[in-house]
Amino acid sequence: MPALRQRRAVLTLGVLFATLALAACDDTEDGSDSGYLPASSIGEVKGSEERGPSEVTDACVDLRQAEYALVAPKAPDAAGRTYELADSVTFVSAWYRFDSEAQVDGLIDAVAKGVAACQDSFTRPSTPGEWTLGTDELEPIAGLPDGAVGYRGHEARSGDRDDFFTRIWVRVGDLAVVVGVRGTSDTMPGPDPATLLDDAIERARTVDDEGRGD
Repeated sequence: MPALRQRRAVLTLGVLFATLALAACDDTEDGSDSGYLPASSIGEVKGSEERGPSEVTDACVDLRQAEYALVAPKAPDAAGRTYELADSVTFVSAWYRFDSEAQVDGLIDAVAKGVAACQDSFTRPSTPGEWTLGTDELEPIAGLPDGAVGYRGHEARSGDRDDFFTRIWVRVGDLAVVVGVRGTSDTMPGPDPATLLDDAIERARTVDDEGRGD
């Protein structure tokens, strides 16, 4: 094969492989126009699926019920993605649309009350962010924007590893927006949802504006 034709063949194959590679990445890279975080904002992602958090925290009854009211309405207008970051570590970014801003405020306020109620059954770390392995612990996240509530904690599990989790809920218009991470490890898994909250809020505002016809 002449050199020029060979180079063209190599370039054609290169374009084909690049196209296939991009198609393979579409499963984890979309979301920028859907109101939730894309994989590129989160970091190294092994895989993902199009859904929000189907599970809620097991921390305590009040918090579990409050979060269930957010994730389990019948056929809500919602979008989200759950990302697999590493073995037993998942990150979630999602939003749920409700009838009014007041309804979202009420639902998120119930989460805040649930976090407070968990203090009766969980230990609050004496130093924020420092955990005692083998002890059920939970603490609210301070310094969040108005209308947001979040918590970090871990639950003791058998063996040497505990179940760590972080979740933040915030209202954006009539949307309830959530970012969170959960994993079985000996430390809190990353990335920290609090550092990605501003980005999640901005993406959700686009969806909220479209819903209002702005």
